[in-house]
Amino acid sequence: MRVLSIITGLLLCSTCAPAPYFATVEPGETGRVVRIADGDTLYLHTGQSVRLAGIEAPSLAYRARAAAPFSDQSKRMLEDLAQGRDIQLYYPGLTRDRYQRALAHAVTIDEKGAPVWLNQAMLERGGAWVRLYPDTDAEAEALFRAEAAARSAGLGLWGESEYSNTEMADLTETQTGFVLVTGTFVAGARPNLTDPLGAACIARFQNSSIRVFVAPEAAEICSLPAQTRLHLRGWLRAGLLRISHHGHWWRIAD
Repeated sequence: MRVLSIITGLLLCSTCAPAPYFATVEPGETGRVVRIADGDTLYLHTGQSVRLAGIEAPSLAYRARAAAPFSDQSKRMLEDLAQGRDIQLYYPGLTRDRYQRALAHAVTIDEKGAPVWLNQAMLERGGAWVRLYPDTDAEAEALFRAEAAARSAGLGLWGESEYSNTEMADLTETQTGFVLVTGTFVAGARPNLTDPLGAACIARFQNSSIRVFVAPEAAEICSLPAQTRLHLRGWLRAGLLRISHHGHWWRIAD
């Protein structure tokens, strides 16, 4: 799906229908942003929390968990873009997560009267990275383009060493967090039938002790030839890297 051109501008009010911003994604509620929780979550005046779909920002400190690098700056980016503004939500699929947050793309109007797609804007500024789920992955192509441009320019979090691309062999089992890695695929072992995680396979990579959990949505990895070079992105914890979407990996051309 491609973002449509705005012909007459985006109308944001509680009593009028908004002009369309996306080709097929259905519009949802409108509301005024009253609080920014972090770089990917905000609250409306209605009390509804909104998790911006298709992106993920560095996490703030929480209980015993330390703040991730660039988390404060990411939060401020979203505050600059959205605090106090009216937004229109658009639902790309599943509308609520288990915390009852709205899973949405959000569009507002800036001080010059131009529409701003918040999800994309956070990526363009280097305030977040793309993280997809099968039930909310609409507009993935545009999101990846925005992230790639920011990463190439070293904007925002991409200027931090913690978010640079890493060789799989250099990961450690004590690391936790989002990683971008490059590695050489060795083999994919099928899990037993009682595997509670539902993996398509657990993949191994050359010179690495990290186990790669491959979800059914990315099952093509499991049957790749040995020695295939791959880029992967996912969440690493306790020596397990999760690849949960087909857009979270790609082959490196020979």
